Amino acid sequence: MSLLPITPAAAQINATTSALLANRYPIVTGDLTQFARGATLQGFVTAIVADQLVISVQGKTLTLQAPASALQPGTQVSVRIEEGLAVVRPETPTPSSQPTVPLGQTQIERVEILSQLPDGKYLVRLGLQESQAQAETPLPVGSKVVAQVQVTPSGDLRLRPVPDSPQKAEMVAQSVLRDTFSRPLLGEVFKTLSELRQNFPESPSLQRIANTFLSEGPPSAQQLQNLVRHGGIHYELKMAQALTRPLTADEPKGIVASDLKGLVQKAQQEVSSIAKANLNTQANNPKGDPPAVQQALNHLRTAVEHIEGQQALNFLTMNRGGEVRLEIPMFNGQSWTTVQVAIVPEPIQNPTATGDSEASEKNETSRPRGYGVMMHGEFSEFGETWIDARWYGKAFYATLYIENDEARLDARLQVPQLAGQLRQEGISDVIIDIRNTVDLPVRNKEHRHAVESRAPLGVSLLNLIA
Repeated sequence: MSLLPITPAAAQINATTSALLANRYPIVTGDLTQFARGATLQGFVTAIVADQLVISVQGKTLTLQAPASALQPGTQVSVRIEEGLAVVRPETPTPSSQPTVPLGQTQIERVEILSQLPDGKYLVRLGLQESQAQAETPLPVGSKVVAQVQVTPSGDLRLRPVPDSPQKAEMVAQSVLRDTFSRPLLGEVFKTLSELRQNFPESPSLQRIANTFLSEGPPSAQQLQNLVRHGGIHYELKMAQALTRPLTADEPKGIVASDLKGLVQKAQQEVSSIAKANLNTQANNPKGDPPAVQQALNHLRTAVEHIEGQQALNFLTMNRGGEVRLEIPMFNGQSWTTVQVAIVPEPIQNPTATGDSEASEKNETSRPRGYGVMMHGEFSEFGETWIDARWYGKAFYATLYIENDEARLDARLQVPQLAGQLRQEGISDVIIDIRNTVDLPVRNKEHRHAVESRAPLGVSLLNLIA
């Protein structure tokens, strides 16, 4: 169904109903023909005028009827278009919550080195703010570094290497996570990589990314396994492990060619080389146009930063109890969406109450370890969907929270078939429940917020200051 511009009169009809829903706002004005219904899009709040919220989404402006909205200008949001409504959720803190360093204090932050100035200082960017910086050692222009940052009385920044300490790795990961808190979801990254593959067919790495990681429909078990192993999170670890043994000349190249992060970084080099070649051989070639090339390189850089944000997040969550965070991109034939996954090792319960420590130890070591899995995604057919599951050996318990009423009824009809399939796979104890999203238990609120905001459980991005 094609969505047409919504008139103020039509939007007002839905106002009473939508007012009952905290994050659903009637669309007053805006051309929606370019947006697929049900797709989750990234945007930001540009203005608040009276009781209306103005949001920029993919270069288009939407005006929403939003009385008493808590959103502020500059807040980055996710937007899902429905029939005459926009579902809006804040994605990140406001710009005022970007990293800042109080005068006289020292913090560990990731800083972008923009250029070197004639007086030997550097122009750098910390969060959204550009400043001049002094450095004790030469800095690589055009890259980002994690440094000990201090504000001088003149207002300049002083950058020093991060001192060695038991907390160094934790502080570095926190600074990377702060710096990448506005990273897009992996589905948006894959959408961009798919478009770049078409624009730069001469790039072997972009073609390999498409053939290895981009697929239509839900990913298969093999594709999921490939994404976990080679989706970039373990890239440097694989390189480090390879260096501990004698290497063939092609082995490092093989790691680069099989890992998403290595391929994206290689694609950056290829796009730059292709652009230079086009400029030298053919005038007015759009792929050689500096703005177009720079946009492509910016997209690839965003893809790298997404992976680095996921690396930092997983380092922190693993250090806080072993939780693993994944993002699974899915393409439904029209748009990309992302399923966020948290896998939590469940503590082994003492299976005996006899007081026999030897028997208890024997039972504990023989009992399979359990895992909890929390998944979140937004789909055109289901709406907002959460899955809260537990797996203990041959027992599987799951509750699916589905927003769409019709989809929820259909899912209940599919439960016997799904349970039968699991039993055929050797899962003897299966319990699957289907509920409304509004019935999500309060006890899961903190974990749900951590998954949605892509922060460690119990830690706010705003409180990650070392």
